[in-house]
Amino acid sequence: MPKQTDGSKQRGVRLDLPYLWAPKIRGKRYFYYRRHGQRVPISDETGRRLIPADPGFLSAYERIHASFQTPESREVTPGTLGHAIKVYRAAPEFRDLAPASKADYERYLDKLALAYGDRVLRDMPQDVVLIIRDGGQKTPSATNYLIAVLRRVLGFAAGRKRIFLLPNHWVNPALGVKPLKTAGEHRPWPDNLILAFRKAAYPELRWLMEGAFWTGQRRSDLLKMAWGHLEGGGIKVRQQKTRELIWVPCHTEFARVLAEIPRRQTVIFTTKTGRPWTSNRISQEVARQMQKLGFEGYSLHGLRYNAAQNLFEVGCTPQEVQAITGHATLKMVQKYGRGADQKRLAKAAIAKLERGGNGDDNGSGDE
Repeated sequence: MPKQTDGSKQRGVRLDLPYLWAPKIRGKRYFYYRRHGQRVPISDETGRRLIPADPGFLSAYERIHASFQTPESREVTPGTLGHAIKVYRAAPEFRDLAPASKADYERYLDKLALAYGDRVLRDMPQDVVLIIRDGGQKTPSATNYLIAVLRRVLGFAAGRKRIFLLPNHWVNPALGVKPLKTAGEHRPWPDNLILAFRKAAYPELRWLMEGAFWTGQRRSDLLKMAWGHLEGGGIKVRQQKTRELIWVPCHTEFARVLAEIPRRQTVIFTTKTGRPWTSNRISQEVARQMQKLGFEGYSLHGLRYNAAQNLFEVGCTPQEVQAITGHATLKMVQKYGRGADQKRLAKAAIAKLERGGNGDDNGSGDE
């Protein structure tokens, strides 16, 4: 829980309050309650700014803090989005999510509850969902995730119409809402980018890139790969998203990369300073390197697509690809390999044409 670190002492009064922020502006200290991107001045009912030594400071703080109660603790009106979120959080559909997915959902459920929790579901047209989506065009990936979470909650409510006071004809208004276009952060990396990245990136970042390229694992799973997980020429991976334990054989090139990496920590991949990577640090460093190379819009996750496509291109079946990537469904595997099978088949077709095609056209015209 964030706690104030500056301005905690004012006129002999020392405080340790969550979300209290006290910046110094032009030599004067100002006290705010900062949370969920909002900054609320600590002031009395008349609007007069307060400092910790003033009577009523704690009361004003507690009043603001209470207004930011978590959605689970706040009283909700039956039939509202806030009501649906509260019930969803207590249901197996949410409780049984993998820890990483649950943490992501929590963040977006909080945003939805705070901004739209009072919305009555039966009176919620698709226009409202579109307004939410269109309002987030500056951060398309985060907005698409928000809409996906909203769609999940509304679908949960659609199956429990009586609980949420919905008419029988009510339909999830988030269905059919198209995601915003993104900068292609989940595109596979082109060959020239992979070569340039290998040449330009510093070793610790390159090793991480190679790990993603050769194993096809998610960023969260790369972070937890440990030396002790190496076994029988492969590496064991407990995937955070699916909770499945898989074993990925080490490609010869990946084994060569592993031999380069010093064993500084229990985990395999570390930063320049020898510390374990964090998800945010990876995003920042990859984005910084992409900017230098002139290939903005690509992320480490895109290499998961590369791994799947490479496997498809050499003739692997969807089941074989799934055994490496650990995707929960074959449909998702095929999504990641989209284009690879077409490329392989096209190459095979031209090879056949070059080997024995006579060029005769026995058809009746273009189809």
